[in-house]
Amino acid sequence: MIFIFHAHILIQEYEVLQKELNKWKREILNDIDSLYLEKLDKIDLFFRPFESNLMSVTRKFDCLLDCSYRSRYPFIKVLNEDLSILQRKIKEFHKCIATFTLTSLYTSQQKAMENDVKQDHVEQNNLNDDLDEAYIL
Repeated sequence: MIFIFHAHILIQEYEVLQKELNKWKREILNDIDSLYLEKLDKIDLFFRPFESNLMSVTRKFDCLLDCSYRSRYPFIKVLNEDLSILQRKIKEFHKCIATFTLTSLYTSQQKAMENDVKQDHVEQNNLNDDLDEAYIL
């Protein structure tokens, strides 16, 4: 029974992490016009503690899984179902983090490139103005 209890607690911890990530994704994606470095700072501030929490849940899960394989109690089937649910959620979650990180970095790079192009146009216009003035003189 203790194994089942721990599996349910792990699933709850994991769901809290999932909600936290979803909330953070909405916040960062709504702020799409923020500067590239600001966005990287937000990602870093969020992911450091988040990854630590995720690693903690993953370690507990691995330990529980190891214990369940060595156990010969009748509730093992129920436990394995719970653990397989958690394992599936962990895989989905890692995929979600990877997708979000790539999307965020791509968006930031696009913004940086657009700003570079705008800056190039401004510099080109300034150069053209200088050439026009020199030609008139």
